[in-house]
Amino acid sequence: MTPIPDGIDLASAAPLMCGGVSVYAALRRANVQHGRWVVISGAGGGLGHLAIQYAKALGAKVLALDTGAKEDLCVGLGADAFVDFTKFEGDEMLAARVQEIAEGRVKVVLVCSSSNRAYDQAISFLGFRGTLACLGVPEGKPVPIGGAIVGDLIAKELSIFGMLKH
Repeated sequence: MTPIPDGIDLASAAPLMCGGVSVYAALRRANVQHGRWVVISGAGGGLGHLAIQYAKALGAKVLALDTGAKEDLCVGLGADAFVDFTKFEGDEMLAARVQEIAEGRVKVVLVCSSSNRAYDQAISFLGFRGTLACLGVPEGKPVPIGGAIVGDLIAKELSIFGMLKH
């Protein structure tokens, strides 16, 4: 049981008990460290907006990834950089932009989106010994993460894990 301090509205605290705990646990398990880059895919959504705040509280640099309509929200919550994924013709160009901003040093990608494409893109964002944390659950028939090529996972010593929503 997680105690809620007196004076906090229960309706306002409710999202923190499920989405907030899930996001926080994923960031901790991914070993987010001060000054390291975290990319949050689906940053302007229900989980993503909490992820920005928790990652910043842990001292990370945050690159928020979402549609352009979510930029003000993400930057307002503390994101250090924002990328509108709809502005790129291909995934390679998007990955190059993410790598440019983070200077190839993305340590954690937290996928809060339920898009299979977001998962396919995520692997290409990671730097050496990076970690992909899977939170968003795609609908429909399960498909493999397209960017998870074993040779690349080995060469870059990448980790992938999933988090059950609490």
